[in-house]
Amino acid sequence: MRFFPRSEQSLFLLQLPVLFCVLLPTLGMAQNKEYDKQTQQPKQQYEPALPLEFPPGVRPSKPFGRVESTIEVRADDLMNQISPVREGSRQEVQSSAGTFQDFSRYLLLLPGTVANSDSFNDLMVRGGHPSENLYVIDGLQIPNINHFAVGGTTSGFTPMINTSTISKVELQPGVYDSRYWSRLSSVVEIETRDQDEAVRKGEINLGLAGLGAFWENPIGSRASMLLAVDRSLLNLTTNDTGLDGAPIYTNGMGRLEWNPSRKDAISFLGLTGADSIIVKPCAGDALETLTINTQYDGLQSTDGLVWQHMHGPSTLSKVTASFSMQKRNIGQQTQWVNGTYPKANGACTPPTTTPIYHEATFDKLTNLGYDLQHDIHHWLLSIGSTGQLVQLDYNVSQPQGTQSPFNPDPHWSDAVNFNQAPTTWQTGSYVELTGSAGKRWTATAGLRVETYQLISAHAFEPRAGLGFRITDHQGLYAAYRRSSQLAPYINLLSYAQNRQLPPLEAEQFSVGTDLWRSDTLSVSLEAYRKNYSKEPISTEYPSLMLANMIYTPGEQFVWLPLKTGGTGHATGLEFFLHGHLSDRVAGIASITYSRALYRAADGILRPGNYDFPLVGNIMLTFQLPRAYTLSVRNSYTTGRPYTPYNIPLSVAQNRGIYDLGRVNGKRGPDYDRADISVDHNFYTHSGVVNLYVGVQNIFDRKNFLGYVWLPRCELDHNCMKQWNGVPMKEIDQMPAFPVAGVRWDF
Repeated sequence: MRFFPRSEQSLFLLQLPVLFCVLLPTLGMAQNKEYDKQTQQPKQQYEPALPLEFPPGVRPSKPFGRVESTIEVRADDLMNQISPVREGSRQEVQSSAGTFQDFSRYLLLLPGTVANSDSFNDLMVRGGHPSENLYVIDGLQIPNINHFAVGGTTSGFTPMINTSTISKVELQPGVYDSRYWSRLSSVVEIETRDQDEAVRKGEINLGLAGLGAFWENPIGSRASMLLAVDRSLLNLTTNDTGLDGAPIYTNGMGRLEWNPSRKDAISFLGLTGADSIIVKPCAGDALETLTINTQYDGLQSTDGLVWQHMHGPSTLSKVTASFSMQKRNIGQQTQWVNGTYPKANGACTPPTTTPIYHEATFDKLTNLGYDLQHDIHHWLLSIGSTGQLVQLDYNVSQPQGTQSPFNPDPHWSDAVNFNQAPTTWQTGSYVELTGSAGKRWTATAGLRVETYQLISAHAFEPRAGLGFRITDHQGLYAAYRRSSQLAPYINLLSYAQNRQLPPLEAEQFSVGTDLWRSDTLSVSLEAYRKNYSKEPISTEYPSLMLANMIYTPGEQFVWLPLKTGGTGHATGLEFFLHGHLSDRVAGIASITYSRALYRAADGILRPGNYDFPLVGNIMLTFQLPRAYTLSVRNSYTTGRPYTPYNIPLSVAQNRGIYDLGRVNGKRGPDYDRADISVDHNFYTHSGVVNLYVGVQNIFDRKNFLGYVWLPRCELDHNCMKQWNGVPMKEIDQMPAFPVAGVRWDF
């Protein structure tokens, strides 16, 4: 398996003709909008919408959409004094080097966050698994935000929502809003574009992630509409992006915001994505690491509405309803034929294959929730409840089992076949009080209770926080949160005993200080301790637990019987600086020292998969004359932990078999990557054209990813000689390669 494109260096050249075709028409179109070259914003051409009438003392933050009263704004501000929110705007994401215009990769600049690899936008927060993060768009909770996320994770290749359609993204690793379903690590809130200008707008954008477009338009004085669509293009330029295949994906988003009266606001949101990939390893390549053909296609969507009603100057209610679905179909066939692999003679098509895995899963989630906020003498009382109907249909078949890398048995093992279609439900109710005492003290306390009918369990989740403002620019804060969540549904349904797994739990304590906070600069220092309990652990392999199992695309799926009892803890100290260092220079700097350690059934405390003791990021963005923007970024982490192979067993069976006595017992060399990008605005009669170019990993550093086994190498004498009889190869992360893109705003 090649983890990175054989022709990544040529992607830039392949993009140039398409970029030229997009740029050329913009130079001669008729004028329909004027731009102020100093502010780089469109001049107003349409009459603004009439202001809505609200009760005295209550004003919306936007002329369209959600009725965001002062009680909500004040609550957000108070919570930010107890557990600071880390965020990035659309402009910051798009001007940042190393992000591919992906807001998920921008969040990796923040303290306490790391990625599993350069190729995917996994988000691990404070040592947690990617599935421990909850994504929320405009108040609607989204089960999965990414394309190509297999069961049990939310990581993927690219998000289903284009960064151009968002206003900002927030990462909340501390005490977050009690109204949301609980997660062990964080909540990521995404707010779509503000409707703060009553003008028609549109954009066409093209980049490495694909071709996208959106159109937003006011509808009268009380409504607005936003439509967006994206389509991948990589499959048009190559049939191998480093995964022995090319991903194909399409996504669309629609949003309608409507104020039917002066007290009501209703917003509708629909988000849909479809994706597919065919992974076909070259059977005749001696250096190929995969021996499995894989076909994947998926479809997922979330549709919902949020209705907010003002009952008076101090009371706001909210009704939320949504329906989400996820469908996946996965097939796998082995190239193993009559006890061996096809000879490595250069022919990529094997003579025959044997089916070994089929998965057809269908999740349907229906949510209905009600929230009420009431201001009581500067204290905000929030109460609410949400019910979720869960309809699952899982059909998984492994007729021969797997050649599990965990099992030294030379025979195929760990076979599992199940067909489960339960209909179940879960509920969540909460009460929370947030307010201030005097000018310096801020406090919050709340309790959320969740019930899981599938496993006949419930969870109590208290949370509390306290903040003290030393000065207008400095403060201290402390917070506590207990969170729970279910193990992934596919793990719960794979074996009967797995239905007995209780919810996973995490308790987090944090203390911090605002060294300085102003409108232009924020500097903070925060320490945390997160204790995990009731983690699922393997009943077959005492050193293995669910939190430390990583699926690599193209490999065989392994579902294991599990029991509860695993524990772990993540401890860290985070430094964060974010702001404008001058009128033309903005910067982000973060340094995190942390440890993430887990204990499975054998009782040995080991590093977790995402145990990176030292993580550092710095990015500087320079606003240059003539509408140029330069961004430089450097990211550093100490080496990643990995489980070495049992060399004698692996050589004897010609397949990679992990040494489970040393799970995450070794650590690779340090990771260090520098990126650079430059973008420029061209002002034309038809709008603004933004062209950006950059280089990822500009110094072409060979950053360690791991070791892979070369099962076909033994069929090639020269190959075995090259690897001294042990066909184990080190693979690196993303090499240096150029990126480019264009956005045309009209």
